[in-house]
Amino acid sequence: MCRRPTHVLTVLLLGLVAFGFAAVGAAQTAEECRQPITLGRGPVGFVVPSTYNPQKPTPLIVLLHPFASAGSLHSSYMQLGEQAEAKKFIYAYPDGTTNPAGKGFWNATDACCDIFGSGVDDTAYLLSLVEALEAQCNIDPRRIYFGGLSNGGFMSHRMACEHADKVAAIASLAGTTFDRQRDCRPSEPVHVLQIHGTADQTISYGGGRIFGLPRYPGAKRTVRHWARRNGCSRQPEVDPLLLDFDTEVPEAESTVERYERACEPGGSVELWSLEGSGHVPAINNRFRKDWVDYLLEHRKPAACVTREAIGAAFCRDDGAGIVRLKGGEGRARYTVELDTGRTVSGLLKPNGRARVVLRDLEAGPHEVTVRWDCGAESTRTVVCPSGQ
Repeated sequence: MCRRPTHVLTVLLLGLVAFGFAAVGAAQTAEECRQPITLGRGPVGFVVPSTYNPQKPTPLIVLLHPFASAGSLHSSYMQLGEQAEAKKFIYAYPDGTTNPAGKGFWNATDACCDIFGSGVDDTAYLLSLVEALEAQCNIDPRRIYFGGLSNGGFMSHRMACEHADKVAAIASLAGTTFDRQRDCRPSEPVHVLQIHGTADQTISYGGGRIFGLPRYPGAKRTVRHWARRNGCSRQPEVDPLLLDFDTEVPEAESTVERYERACEPGGSVELWSLEGSGHVPAINNRFRKDWVDYLLEHRKPAACVTREAIGAAFCRDDGAGIVRLKGGEGRARYTVELDTGRTVSGLLKPNGRARVVLRDLEAGPHEVTVRWDCGAESTRTVVCPSGQ
C-alpha cells in the first residue's frame, strides 16, 4: 500500500488548522460585537442577545423614537429583550439630535420633524450606525430592518426611500411617507408595514400637517404609494379576522389589509388599522410579537435554487386544493394566488418546500400562480380539474 510522506501530511494538517483559524477569525467574536459604538452623538444603545452566535448572520432591527423622546424610552415601550433572546436578533435604539427647544427629533420627511430647519443628515447617521454594527457583528445583510413610532415611523419610511438597497423591511407606527411620490424613489422593492390608530389626533389616520410643515399622506394613501412602487396589485386583500393589539380599546380592534399579489420580489405592503386607538397605543405583547415576526419573516431575496416552484397539485376529497412547493431557498416567502384573486402566503421550510392548502374552493378547475421571494419565475398549474 502506498503511503504519503509524513512531511506532506504535516503540511496538509497545518494548512487545515490555519484555514480553520482563519475561518473562525473571519466572523467577529461575541465580545467584539458588544463593544460600545459612538458616532458623534454619544454612546448608541443596542442589545446583543446572549444567544448571539458570531458564526451565523444575525438580523438587525433599528428602533427609532418619536418626537421629543429618546432611544431608551422607545426601547422600553417596545420591550424586545425576550424576543431578541428567543429569536436571535440584535436591536439598536439610537438617539436623534436635540432642537433649540430641547426636543429630540429625526429629520425624516419634509412633514416631520425638523421644525427649526437644521438640515441634519439623519439618513447618513443611521446608515453609519448600520455599517458600524456590521463592522463588529455578523449582521445578516438581507435582514436589516427599521421601525419606529411617529417621527421614528416617518424616519423609517425615509430610510426605505433612500436606502432600499440596505433595508429589507420597515414597520412604521403612526408615521407616514412623503406626500409627493417623486420625493421617494427607492432603488428596489422594500417590504412595508404601516400601522395607524384611526383615532390618532396627532398624526391623523387620514393625513394632514403639523408644526406648519408640508402635508403628510394618510395611512391608506401611504400603503397605496408603496404598493405602486413595489409593483403590487392595487386591490388589497382584507384579513377577515380582527386582532387585539391595544389594551385600552375593548375587544379586538385591528384590521389587516395586505398587498401581496403581483409584487416584485422583495416587496409587499401591509396596513394594520387600529380602530379607536390614539397616537401612542397601549400595545400588548401580541402586538410586539407580531411586529417582530413581520420584520423577521421579510428579507431581501436571494438567488433561487431552481426555477420550478410546483412539485405537485391535486384536490382532496373535501374539495380543498393542495399545492406542494419545492426547490426554493429555505425560509423564503412564497405567495400562491388563486384565479379568483385570493392569495395565501407563508414561508418555505428550511428544505425549500411547503404544502399549501386552498380551502372552500368552488366546484370546477382552478388555476393557481406560485412564486417566491427569491425571484423565481411565476409557475402556473390547475388544481381540482375534475371539480371534486
